[in-house]
Parts: sequence; structure tokens; C-alpha cells
Amino acid sequence: MALALNGAFLALSMIPLAIDFFPKPYKATTTVRIGVGLAQESDLGNGTIGGNIPNIALFDGNGNQLGTSHGKKTIKSGEFKDIVVKHHDHTNNAPAEYISITSGGTDQICIAYLAITMASGDKNQFYGDVGKQCGGKWYPSNLLVETNEDPEFKPSCIWLDSPDPGTGDEFAQGFSIHVPDFGSNQVRAMGYQENPATMCESKPRFHLWGSDLTSEKQCIPVFSPPLAYQSDGSDPVDTSLILVDGSVSCTPGPGVPMHAQINAPMNASQMLGTESNGAKRRSKIRRSNQACGDSSVVISDHIAHSAQEVCDSTTSMGPDFVSTQEGLYCDMCTHTIYNVCTSNMTSGCFDVSSQTLKPGASLHPRDLNTLSDVSHGLGSVPAKSYDKVIHWT
Repeated sequence: MALALNGAFLALSMIPLAIDFFPKPYKATTTVRIGVGLAQESDLGNGTIGGNIPNIALFDGNGNQLGTSHGKKTIKSGEFKDIVVKHHDHTNNAPAEYISITSGGTDQICIAYLAITMASGDKNQFYGDVGKQCGGKWYPSNLLVETNEDPEFKPSCIWLDSPDPGTGDEFAQGFSIHVPDFGSNQVRAMGYQENPATMCESKPRFHLWGSDLTSEKQCIPVFSPPLAYQSDGSDPVDTSLILVDGSVSCTPGPGVPMHAQINAPMNASQMLGTESNGAKRRSKIRRSNQACGDSSVVISDHIAHSAQEVCDSTTSMGPDFVSTQEGLYCDMCTHTIYNVCTSNMTSGCFDVSSQTLKPGASLHPRDLNTLSDVSHGLGSVPAKSYDKVIHWT
């Protein structure tokens, strides 16, 4: 798989979070703060970007399981939850070297970041941009994180789905990471830029899992022997030590069928097809063209959010997206981009004031199925309105 990491990713993917952003350490526990892609609750309720708290498993450098947490309850859009994972050995304060995150239920979740505090007090972070760059389903987020270098950083989020066979693995059902490889070492980040496969095609380092990994009970592959970094923290020169499937040291491993009740717990309201507040459960985001049935639009004022990027991407998924900074609108159903209306353009464009797509002729439609350049011919723009409008400022 050909990969290319953009400059923005290189600059931001390894930015350390501010110390105050991390949860506090506790003896013989690892606390994982999970941030979920933001949407205004007043507009979205329990809608598109939110879902079941995921399962978490911790492993040492040899692949032995240190502790697990089974996902319970839900996490709302734009919020974070601190998941305290108790170590099996209550005297063990060793930091976890590997972590797996798996879907905790039947509702999708779009994870923007992990802020990890080890029992030892060590701190690490992981951003959804890594999954985005490695081919995972993604969407922008409005979740502002406190970093030491960029006060305006809003990471992208990556989607996790339930282990329902009906998903056809359209979404990842989990991911695993080698925690030390996503710290603040910019030399290693340069290595990812120069050879993206060392980040995305190394199962022990980072891997998006389909139906092979659906439970915190399952073990994951690790580097065996452990990686020996160079003195500046960069990867070994011999990339064959990195581009490996890894070794699974405990059981059950990936691919071992797990009991459905372990994989996807459902509370009574989920079984009945309703939220706990009695509202009708939202439809699942199950298909590559899921936006065709979604009546939501996100309008973002954030300077780093790009409707062009969202529309260009073959792996982006979520509501229709507008960048007021670019003056562009992306129809996520067809991955077609249109202009935002202006005083000189009142049809064939997206009108921010009425929050609708105005029908008419457009000078700049773009069919992203062919990833072609912007057409200079006339195109027909359909009318489109929305039940939910999410405004990100």
C-alpha cells in the first residue's frame, strides 16, 4: 500500500500534550483519557459523533497482559472519559508498552485522542491523525487539545464500529499501539515521514483491526525481540526489524472468536432500539455511502479544517462538511465539492445563512470518484436541507 504523510501530520502527530491535560496517576493502575470527536450537544444530542466507551487492554513489553477494562455506558460527543484500568498484579507499577482499544458496543465512536497516564507517572499521547494517515475511516473534530506547541490543535478522529458482522469491516473494530512510538520524539516522526510504512505497516507499532480483534480479552502482537532504538531515539536502520507481524505471547490472540456478549454488550435501551432518554436510536453508519441517509451538516470556522481535504479523501466518513475559511462545501454522499454562496453567487452553492444547498448551475463541481481536477464546465447542483446543523467555531 502506497502511503504518504503530509507535512501537517509530521508537525502535529507527535506534539506532546500539556501536563495539565493528563489524568492523575494511581498506584497499580493506568488511566486512559479518551477524547471523542466534538459536536454541539444542543444541535446534535446523542447523534453522529459519540457512542459506547471502548474496551481497553494493557500489555508489557513482552506481550503479557497487565490489565483490562470492559467498556460500559456511553460517551457523549465532544467529551472525554477517564478509564481507570487496574493492573492484575496490584503491586505492579510498570508502565504499559502496548495498548489495545476495541469497540465497546453497538454504537460507533470517533476517537480523537488518548491521553495516557501510567502507574509510574509516565505520560504518553496518541492522536486520531495516525489512524487517518494509515487508512482508517476518519472525520475532523472540534476537540481542542492542550499541547505544548500548538494552542489551536484539533486532531482528526478515527471511527470504531461494533463487531456486528453486518458492518463488513467497513470500520475498524479496534486498534493497537506501541505506546513509546507515539511520544514527542521528532526524529522518529521524521522517520515516519520518510518511510510511512514504518508507522502504518508494522503490526506491533500500530494496527487497525477488523473482526480479528473485538475484545479486551484478546492479546496483540508485539515486537520480539523488543526494538532497540538509536541514541537519538530514531528507529533501527534495519527496517526489517520494524516491518513485522510481531509475536503474540498470550492467549487468546487475534482471530480467535469471542462470545457475542463479551464483544458487544448492550443495555436494555439499546436492545429495544432506543436511547436511555427514550429518543429513537440513530441509524448506524454502516456503509461507505452512509452520508446519503444522514440529514446533518457540520459548518466549521476552524482555520485548519478543510472541506477540500475531507472531500478528496476516500476514507473520510461523516456528515456533509463546510469550511467557511475555504468557502467550500463537501457533499459526503457523493464526495462532490461546491462553493459557499456569496453576494455574487446565490445558486448552485451552499448558503450558510439558510444552511441549505441551493439548486442551480455550479462552475466548480467535482466528482471525487475519479479524483479529477475541478471541472470548469457547468454542473447541476441539487437542493439539500438538513435536520441538524452543527456549527464549529
